[in-house]
Amino acid sequence: MIEERGQMRAADWPKDFPGQKFDAKDLRTPKSNWKWTPLATKADLAPTDMNTTYVTRPCLIDTLTG
Repeated sequence: MIEERGQMRAADWPKDFPGQKFDAKDLRTPKSNWKWTPLATKADLAPTDMNTTYVTRPCLIDTLTG
């Protein structure tokens, strides 16, 4: 954490921090078993004043997160 304008915040990543690249062989599930799982539809989302979105009704994401 670092202090900025009198408040604490997470420090920036180092400029020379290496990027992460993953390969299918690094994952437990074989690529042949991968599938898309829809979490929400556009109709499930609503914009906020900060130009982000939130889920407006129960959907699959709620069952995944509890």
